[in-house]
Amino acid sequence: MKCSTCKFWTLPEQDDNAGWMDGVGTCKAVVPIWQANSHDNADQGLTIVTGYDDEDVFDIPLAFVADGSAALKTKGDFSCCLYEDKELPS
Repeated sequence: MKCSTCKFWTLPEQDDNAGWMDGVGTCKAVVPIWQANSHDNADQGLTIVTGYDDEDVFDIPLAFVADGSAALKTKGDFSCCLYEDKELPS
């Protein structure tokens, strides 16, 4: 149950990995918070939207990235509770 075998994790193309260590990939299951919330009720704080626009990820996001990079970067041997095996059918 490591990132390297999870369907949400991808390694960048060789040329796109500038500035990152080899073997560091991106997790699509952890979404940028500004894309997963609604500002309709700004006085009530953030409201998580349903039907997130990436069909490969959960309908309701479960984890968020709130920094400027907008992506969770991990090494392939990291693991988390959002793991789904890329070899198993959904």
